[in-house]
Amino acid sequence: MNRLSKQKGMTVIGWIFVLALIAFFSLIAMKIVPMYSEYFNVVTALEAVGKELKRGPMSKSEILASIERRFQINYVQKVTRKDIKITKTGRRKTVTAKYEARENLFGNIDIVIRFEKTVGG
Repeated sequence: MNRLSKQKGMTVIGWIFVLALIAFFSLIAMKIVPMYSEYFNVVTALEAVGKELKRGPMSKSEILASIERRFQINYVQKVTRKDIKITKTGRRKTVTAKYEARENLFGNIDIVIRFEKTVGG
């Protein structure tokens, strides 16, 4: 009984379990961080176009060209032209990017995140 009271620390199985949890959450973080990084680039591009819209009127093709140019500069690949919706309410135009980012985690398990951002001018 005296010998058991002096033992301290984790067993090898305990360490393996902790390391497995760390590896699992690191894998998830490595998949999710680039998705959010790309989303922040989309937000930046849309906000810049929103400022352009407030300065003066732009046609739909000019808006799309400006957004696509900003997407190319910032390496945005998951958002396409079909994900961008431009609506006109009176004199005001709003631009909405609504898309879904999907990344394979492992096997047949995917991480899916839906993003939506709207700006108006």
